[in-house]
Amino acid sequence: MDRERILEKLEKKKKHSQILRKKILLILISSVIFFALIFGVFTLYIVGWFKSEDAGKSGGFLFDPHADENYDIMTDEAYIAILEAQPFINLKNAQTGITESLLPENYEKEGPAVKLLTDMIIAIQNGDSDTYNSIFSSAYLISEGKRKAAGSDTPEKYQNYTDEQYLELGRQRDFTMQQIYDVYITFVSETTDTSSDTKTYTYEVEYKIRKNNGTFRTDLGSDAPRPQTITIFENKKSDKIEIVSVITFSSVKNEVIVHGWRIAIVSVLSVLIIAADIFFAVKSMKKIQSLNDKKESLSDNLNDSDKEEEKHEETLGD
Repeated sequence: MDRERILEKLEKKKKHSQILRKKILLILISSVIFFALIFGVFTLYIVGWFKSEDAGKSGGFLFDPHADENYDIMTDEAYIAILEAQPFINLKNAQTGITESLLPENYEKEGPAVKLLTDMIIAIQNGDSDTYNSIFSSAYLISEGKRKAAGSDTPEKYQNYTDEQYLELGRQRDFTMQQIYDVYITFVSETTDTSSDTKTYTYEVEYKIRKNNGTFRTDLGSDAPRPQTITIFENKKSDKIEIVSVITFSSVKNEVIVHGWRIAIVSVLSVLIIAADIFFAVKSMKKIQSLNDKKESLSDNLNDSDKEEEKHEETLGD
């Protein structure tokens, strides 16, 4: 009898161990589903699925409506006051961070590249389109002409243009005197080719225009700088120096767009998956426990029946 009880207890422990293993396996499966969901949402966030960047739209600048070709800005008291209160042109070194005012008598002393850039600034101030255009290489003006043609409303009309026509199209149109101020010329780099006796300079130039009337630049507002990276090529053999490239920094910041509908979809799906996971786990736990309870009840009934039968046999034997 003792042996049967011991075997019965061992059998119950075995069944409990099996149930425990099933419950642990069920918990592991539910945990894997939960953490897989978290990892998936986190991955979507990392790759930027919930948001995107739009380059935005440039333009929308308000220009001074008074574009008088004959107006002499050097008689404007407010503009003169600005020029007297601060240096007109500042020279800055990107490597050292040192900034110093550049006086007219030192324009040539700072080298041919700086002199060319100061000539450009003075031409802008004086409304001198001829001098301004002469500072740029023919190749640059041709590329500007092609860029303007491609960006026009009717690009097809420029298909048969010659380089000379593109060059003319790329030239800066006539403009009025510009109330330019707060000019910064920043040295970036310089390279020398000894075999061809040429030099390439890179500078960053930025300035502000008071009461910008849009006759010179339509890509910046009044009193707002918009830096340009300017590349200058100097040929010492031909004693020629000119601007060969101008890269204008964007005037607008990238706009971050948050996709709310994507966040909503992922949130709803996540809640549904978690709810289904919990429901499945709880239901499975109850089912396992219920089956175990039934087996134990059946086993107990059988044991009771066996005991009654044994007792009955013992009674008959007596």
